[in-house]
Amino acid sequence: MIKLSSSIMAGWSGEANPQTCFPTIIAKYRDRRLSSKNLVLELTLDNVFLKLGINDSRVNHPLLLTEPICTPNGSRKIMSELAFECYGAPSVSYGVDALFSYYQNGHSMERGGIVCSMGHAATHILPIVDGRGLFSADDYMEEERKYADEATFHKLNHTIQFPFTVAKASEEKTEEEVAAANERRRAHLVRLQELAAKSRQEKNEARELELQRLRNVRETCYGLEEDDLEVMYLAGGHQALLAENQFESLDDLDAEIDKLDQAVKRAQQRKTDGTTTELHHP
Repeated sequence: MIKLSSSIMAGWSGEANPQTCFPTIIAKYRDRRLSSKNLVLELTLDNVFLKLGINDSRVNHPLLLTEPICTPNGSRKIMSELAFECYGAPSVSYGVDALFSYYQNGHSMERGGIVCSMGHAATHILPIVDGRGLFSADDYMEEERKYADEATFHKLNHTIQFPFTVAKASEEKTEEEVAAANERRRAHLVRLQELAAKSRQEKNEARELELQRLRNVRETCYGLEEDDLEVMYLAGGHQALLAENQFESLDDLDAEIDKLDQAVKRAQQRKTDGTTTELHHP
């Protein structure tokens, strides 16, 4: 499930909260121009799928995407092309996030209500009557019978569409262009993976340094002779040393050392497993 707006929220349908949330801010170098908004959307979705732990070339999961009310068919067409052709998604569904929120918060679609959706750039008022949004009829059954006739349906139905230019058949992507787009996406994914690996390495190095420092503190506390303990007692004893390092007791210090030791071992094991995988799967 992906919520597309001024900030991206994405997660899995079985979870209560989004797994990732970040603002939709795209940075670019001055000597490099993004060729189209399609590429920007593609890079954004690459980041979303990476944060969700999807590292494959295909997204083998049904997608549920939110969209603003009255989204133009041209915009939805671009998103659908990306989902199916670029990511190989098995299915794509669209919905209005305000109506999802209305339903999730326990309100009855049958009883109806009014949803005020205040977004970053626009505010929408969505009336819900008899389980349907954006329409209110004096006689619902009579209105429904009108739409049963195909000619009347086309007369009453209104499609809101912003002007856009349909790409000509001759402008379809060539195999070289498709390969180049896939290579750009692969290179971007590799860069993100390298950044994530670097961040993990830096965090683990910081844990190792902190672990060694706390071990030194523990050795200082436990390794003192009785005379030294008496001298330290007059100066506050090992309690002063513990307080200086923000610990209330030796047990707290030992617990923190054990916690860091387990974290460092897990990180080393993951690194070993990753190296083994690379050796067996080039």
